[in-house]
Order: sequence, then structure tokens, then C-alpha cells
Amino acid sequence: MNSQKLILIAIIFSFISILGMSKANAQKVMVTSTVQNGVLTLFNCGCPSYDGDPAFAGSIENLDMSEREMEKLLELVTEFERENGVHVSSKTQVRNAQTVKDKIKTTATGPLSGAGKKLCDFIKSVRE
Repeated sequence: MNSQKLILIAIIFSFISILGMSKANAQKVMVTSTVQNGVLTLFNCGCPSYDGDPAFAGSIENLDMSEREMEKLLELVTEFERENGVHVSSKTQVRNAQTVKDKIKTTATGPLSGAGKKLCDFIKSVRE
């Protein structure tokens, strides 16, 4: 086989793998949150298109929830993070052995199955 055919085959396989990866990433659920000084200041959950519905996002700004629904949401987010792992970054400012500022950011990404599906189903029900 000549080098031009090998290059062409490599390009085709690269293109196929890119399409496959983008399709796989399209079915991912992503949750991000920020807690500043013990207060949840940011929460976003991005859900992919599924069950005939377009992709959607839920945030603390656009989800009108009761206290019970908020507890359920936090329970589902915790389950999702346990199932898929979570990336945590934090910045804490301490002065004279006392915390002055504290900011914790978390990000979790996982498939639209298991806890991810339950989380998206719940957010979809609260948005309606």
C-alpha cells in the first residue's frame, strides 16, 4: 500500500472517531456548582436531547422549587457525583487562623444513564 492510501485511511479513521466522540459527548450530563462562604451561589445542570425533547439546562435561577424539591435535587446531584466522580477546586483565604473567604467549585460529567437520567428527568419535571 502506498503512503497516500495510508494517509487517506488515517484521515477517514480520524474523522469517524471524531464523529463518534462528538456523538458520545452529546449524550453527557454536566453539573457545575459554586459555594461561596457556605452559600450555594451557582448551580447549573446541562442535559442532552433525549426522549424527543431538545437539550435543556436547569439552574437555580430558572428552577422554581419548594424546599422538598431542592432537597431531592441535592440528593440526585450527590448520587450523580458519586456515580461519575467530581472535580473540585477551592480557594480559601485565612487571616489570623480564621476563614475570611471560601469558594468551592465542583464539576461533574457523566452519561445520560443511571443517576444522570434520574437527575435530568427530575429537572425536566420541575421546569414544566
